[in-house]
Amino acid sequence: AIVLGLVVALCHQTFGQTWLAGVAALVIVGPAQLMPWEWYRPISAAPLVTGSPSQTFGLISLLLGAGVLVDLVRKRPLGQGWWLLGLVAVVGVGSKPSVAPILVFGLGLVIIVNLVRREPVLRLVVALSILSAGVVGLAPLVAQATAASGIKVFGVLAFQAPWTTYATEVDLPATGGLFLAGLVSPGAVVLAFGLVAALLLQVAWVLAGAAVLAGRRPLDPAILFLAGAVAAGMAATLIVDHAGLSEIYFEKTAVPLGAILAVWGLWVALSRYLEAAGRRRVVAMAILGVVLGIVAMLMIDASAWGGRPSVAQYPRAIAIPLVVAVALALAGVVLWALVRWLGGAWVVGGGAVVACTALLASFAVQGPLAGLQGTWSHVVNPVPALPRTSVSSSETEAALWLRQHTPPDAVIATNVHCRYQLPFRFCDSRSYWITAFSERRALVESWAYTEENLNRIGQYKTGFPLFPFDDPRLLAQNDRVFTAPTPSLLADLRDTRGVTWLFADTRGGRVSTELARFAHLRYLSGPVSIYELKRP
Repeated sequence: AIVLGLVVALCHQTFGQTWLAGVAALVIVGPAQLMPWEWYRPISAAPLVTGSPSQTFGLISLLLGAGVLVDLVRKRPLGQGWWLLGLVAVVGVGSKPSVAPILVFGLGLVIIVNLVRREPVLRLVVALSILSAGVVGLAPLVAQATAASGIKVFGVLAFQAPWTTYATEVDLPATGGLFLAGLVSPGAVVLAFGLVAALLLQVAWVLAGAAVLAGRRPLDPAILFLAGAVAAGMAATLIVDHAGLSEIYFEKTAVPLGAILAVWGLWVALSRYLEAAGRRRVVAMAILGVVLGIVAMLMIDASAWGGRPSVAQYPRAIAIPLVVAVALALAGVVLWALVRWLGGAWVVGGGAVVACTALLASFAVQGPLAGLQGTWSHVVNPVPALPRTSVSSSETEAALWLRQHTPPDAVIATNVHCRYQLPFRFCDSRSYWITAFSERRALVESWAYTEENLNRIGQYKTGFPLFPFDDPRLLAQNDRVFTAPTPSLLADLRDTRGVTWLFADTRGGRVSTELARFAHLRYLSGPVSIYELKRP
């Protein structure tokens, strides 16, 4: 709600309207996407991510900062806005590392243009320094040194199955040279560029507004700022190389600013044509654009490869819908030029309305439609069991019981280390809910983001969340307490490791019935039993 409220405020601030913020909200929440491949789903550009609460939190800093900087580049007095910008420099860096760089590059583009025009840049440089100081000064507190991102062109493809299946040579994320390995054949080059184009296609609706706004004279510096920020997000996604594929958050973070740019352009197109042709023709052109956009989306979907292609067919299967999309866009331009030539003066200016509405409509349909279809399928075919990554209410209550009944300095041992509960083929060591809810330290919980684990990137042919624990002896000692407990083992855990509480969960692993003989059972609910280790 806060994010969408800030989008409404920024729409009003940039071009004086709020009703079109509903279109921006649809683009953001829908989300706007075009994914005609049934067998392949490119990474969605949706900025609101269920699995990344920090991304949603970071958007607040992004939009607050953008609001301050829009006034700044327009040479308006900031007043208390300077303090808000300083707050964004701190909170933005601490929420999502993509926030501050996107604002910095958008502001940097305005500075460059102002220098070319010989306009004042002092206040802009001060603002740039504040944001940069936040990035540089706070990096040691919020960035893990061994997980630092590198540079690799097209490194974002390293985790995508079409590429890793097709390519004869594959880099692991955050390893290798400056260019993606495997670009050794025409098919590999076509596939790589096709996958990148599919990724960028998800934000192609930004072009609807950007093309219209680019023709404005004089060019509003707020347009430059938003365009620079969006372009920086797209570029960073393609050249930053992070071990956990987190470069995708540059694109996702830029999307709300792109949505504002798109609807701003739509408003300019509507306003111009309203003055020239009147309300009825504006409505007619907008309806025509929506219809054409939906038809184009259906045609692109229909062009997709039927069924799942063989590995050798991947390049063609990826490229065909992209070629059709480009062909439809070119055909639209040619046909509109013909209509304008035959239709006379009344259609002049209407092309921008048709283009903006068509492009936005073609992308704004598929996301909500897929969401409704998914919801309906779950209604008619309800899933009988919770996903294996879920945390049940009884597990949550047990962890909260620990917070209420143990001292703040208590240390616990648990057999829950993996996101996927039993049975699982691998351990995705990103399960932090026990320490999160209990607010107590654990001897060994999960280890994906520890410095020791991240320092081994490149040693295993898999992502770092699947690396084994760096201290196998400690993990074995911890887990034997739950599977094969003995009095001496429990005493050693208590006296040498400082563990005083055991959080045993049968969804996380086997729990021996012998444990109740050697430890004091204090809590039992569902799959969880909590024991206290007392000194004799």
